[in-house]
Amino acid sequence: MAATMSASSGEINSLATVTVVDIYRRHFHRGASDHHYLTASRWATFVLGRLCGRVRGLGQKSSDR
Repeated sequence: MAATMSASSGEINSLATVTVVDIYRRHFHRGASDHHYLTASRWATFVLGRLCGRVRGLGQKSSDR
């Protein structure tokens, strides 16, 4: 279980980094402070984590049928 959680954590953090650096920073909010991008990354991690959890839950429900 710990290995699964570790892998999931790495994937979610990678998604958050890509979202903030490649999309948010480039297209929406250029020239902000590092603190701003850190806060945005934390929010992206939270939102993407919730989204991945919901998708996983939907997958489990459909396999239970």
